[in-house]
Amino acid sequence: MGTESNSVCDEGMSVIENLVIPFNNLAGTLPSSLSALVNVTSLDLQGNFLTGPLPSMNWAAMDAPGEEHYCTLYDEAMQKHNAFDCPLPVGVLSHCKKSTKHAVDVPITAADCGPIT
Repeated sequence: MGTESNSVCDEGMSVIENLVIPFNNLAGTLPSSLSALVNVTSLDLQGNFLTGPLPSMNWAAMDAPGEEHYCTLYDEAMQKHNAFDCPLPVGVLSHCKKSTKHAVDVPITAADCGPIT
């Protein structure tokens, strides 16, 4: 059967708009080449165990009006979760959110980066 794709291909050029990979138990660092994905409007990395620096991205595009525009990096309900390096890239604090145990998205703060203690 078919699978759902979050990418749009146009004459040999792939444009990724949605990078939604929550709760996959992914570990390691994100490649810096993600910064080349300038058309991403939805990013969901919560529920993984990613570390290291967050690549520079078009964070403002993820906070534009519309249901398909969002950025969720952390899930507070998990005891262990992503631990991205401090400081977070410019734009993350104003455009990305974290999920809480009450299923409410709240803003990310500078205290959310770094190792989990």
